[in-house]
Amino acid sequence: MLVKLVITANICLVFVAFYCLFNGFLLFGIGAILISFVLSAVSRRLLLRRKEIVLLDFYQKDSRGVRRNFLNYCGAFLMERCGLDNTQANLLVHDPELGEELDSKKRDWLDLISGKDPDELLIPKAFDAPEMEIINETLLRYAKEFPKRMNKIKEYLRTIGHPYGDL
Repeated sequence: MLVKLVITANICLVFVAFYCLFNGFLLFGIGAILISFVLSAVSRRLLLRRKEIVLLDFYQKDSRGVRRNFLNYCGAFLMERCGLDNTQANLLVHDPELGEELDSKKRDWLDLISGKDPDELLIPKAFDAPEMEIINETLLRYAKEFPKRMNKIKEYLRTIGHPYGDL
């Protein structure tokens, strides 16, 4: 709204400046042109700020989508390849120790594929993709330990108030 107001004021000021210049009001015309330059700089700055906010919002939403996509990948892998049911897979995906280990694995994996965001590389990968081997091995190991870890995971989820703690 403010941007539109500043741009409209700037357009009006340009017309006033030309009117003053053509009708002999030289000082008023020059003053209007100077004010017009200031308003155009202000409007440009406001537009850039607005674009930065929109881009920041887009990247934040995209980042949340990437995390959610990775959790979906882990849950689907645990159900399909490890034989866990939906509830067990959801519990295991929320295991804080698994999360920490997967984060460090993604960082190690990133060192192998330098210059790229590890989450960006995880989105479309299939279960058998060679890039996912490190992640899949970790998920398999934690799936084997799940019966021993289930109560610990539920207790953790209860302490943070997560609804899966009461499953």
